[in-house]
Amino acid sequence: ERLAEREELGNPPFGKLVQCLLKGTDQDKTIAAAEQIGNIARRLAPANVEVLGPTEAPLARIKNHWRQHVLLKGASGGSLRTVARELKLRYVKLPHARNVHLAVDVDPMTLL
Repeated sequence: ERLAEREELGNPPFGKLVQCLLKGTDQDKTIAAAEQIGNIARRLAPANVEVLGPTEAPLARIKNHWRQHVLLKGASGGSLRTVARELKLRYVKLPHARNVHLAVDVDPMTLL
């Protein structure tokens, strides 16, 4: 039953997913960084890559770190990896990169 739902939604193993998780001690800066990543991802993403978010991660705060995420979803792992790689390269040049950490996870086991 869950497998059929995953197939219908194009989630792994029937599609590819990349989680861009942003963590920071300042909530506003973390949200701003996530918005920047979401905007950059939308500009970079080809038609076969869907950008979801940014939104709070399911566990929005852990050990005084606020968490936001942006998800990249698509059928082609190559396209997703290309977008994720470019996001990481561009992120380090942004002002929020000093205060907010970006972690990229290809086909994450969990989105928590």
